[in-house]
Amino acid sequence: PERSQLRSFAYDLVQGFEIPQLKERADQTFSGLSKREREEQYLSIKMLSEHLVTLLHRNDRMGMMASIEARFPFLDEAIVKFAISLPVKYKIGLSSRFHNYKHPFLTDKWVVRKLAEKYLPPSLVNKQKNGFPMFGHKFLKVRSGFFSNGWVADSLGLRPNDIDYLIATQDPYFVAKLASVEIFGRLFAFKTTPDDLREHVMANAEVVT
Repeated sequence: PERSQLRSFAYDLVQGFEIPQLKERADQTFSGLSKREREEQYLSIKMLSEHLVTLLHRNDRMGMMASIEARFPFLDEAIVKFAISLPVKYKIGLSSRFHNYKHPFLTDKWVVRKLAEKYLPPSLVNKQKNGFPMFGHKFLKVRSGFFSNGWVADSLGLRPNDIDYLIATQDPYFVAKLASVEIFGRLFAFKTTPDDLREHVMANAEVVT
């Protein structure tokens, strides 16, 4: 418990206590709502301050890298304020049908989908959210030596038996994504040369089709 509290405090410290203060302001703003509704409205604001910032950063970097002037829709200030103030029932709709494995009976972007029903075919209106899966990861098999004395183990405090357990029990796709993080850490934090890194990858991973 003490370690968990310390980790939580360190997170708040790095964020400049922005999140706890944001929670307090949200509770004050939506004080007239029930506790459950306040929590749900706070999630909208928290997503704007965290998740959206990350998406915009990635969008800008990828767009500029390809010399594309990319923009997200619906980010006009008036639209954002309107969307935040909407009751939760217009943001997320309850559904009796399986919609998404992450939230099986909840339909996201509810108000946008309802508006789209007037102009778009059902196949687009009810389309599930698609992420950006990395195709090659599902074919990558990683051995425990891949993480030994590496950046991930050092950052997370993983012991050799922790790494063995991770590889033996966790989803191989997740392990492969973690391997990408390991490569990034070795390259930019440990300053491993590309040639040495290539040799390490070849010795501790293989492509299985």
